[in-house]
Amino acid sequence: MPVSKKRGGAKAHANKVKQRNQNIKAQSNAFQKVMNQQMEELKKKYAEEQAQSGNTKNVEVVSQ
Repeated sequence: MPVSKKRGGAKAHANKVKQRNQNIKAQSNAFQKVMNQQMEELKKKYAEEQAQSGNTKNVEVVSQ
């Protein structure tokens, strides 16, 4: 079967794949940044609650 040169061929395809991968990486980084910020806020909130309650011993949290 002959190689199709419609829609730019292999070079255009490589550029599209490169752009797609960059978009995925950027979205992943943005999501990770938001999650890290939320985690830091939760850690601060938890530390404040622990300080206010006066309970300074380590407590293991088990989730189901």
